[in-house]
Amino acid sequence: MNDRQKLAFRFPCRRGPETTHQRFWSLNKVNGRLFSTILTVDTFNPHPMWHASVAVLPSRKLSAATKRIAIATAKVMLAGVGQGTPIVDQTEVAIHYQRSLTDEELAGLRKR
Repeated sequence: MNDRQKLAFRFPCRRGPETTHQRFWSLNKVNGRLFSTILTVDTFNPHPMWHASVAVLPSRKLSAATKRIAIATAKVMLAGVGQGTPIVDQTEVAIHYQRSLTDEELAGLRKR
């Protein structure tokens, strides 16, 4: 796990509003575009999930090129963590990329 993933894992979100805490948020510049990114471990659903959210700033509808960059950014954010086929959800302005925790990650959460 990289430092950002370790932070998300150390502070799993037990309720939806916790996902907006500033500790999970970062700005990233990719190919001249500014993106707002959020990386969390969400435990408020039946199955805990890694969740990477990526939106372009200023907020506007995603073009096809920006959508490709946002998806690639989300994949990089989740590289090396989670398992299985990711769930990709797209709104007009953001990409949400989710993946289940591994058995080892779930065991680590339960030890807390």
